[in-house]
Amino acid sequence: MLRSEADYIRACARARDFHSAARHPLAEVELEKLALAILTWELKNSGADGI
Repeated sequence: MLRSEADYIRACARARDFHSAARHPLAEVELEKLALAILTWELKNSGADGI
């Protein structure tokens, strides 16, 4: 779970790194976890006007 904008930024950077290293054995699992955390953060922080 992301608790701050800094966590969100780090998660985005980490997702980019894992995407670049597609051969990493845990890349797919980590990308799924990061994607869920990032999407949850974006939905939580977008409010009704953001959709």
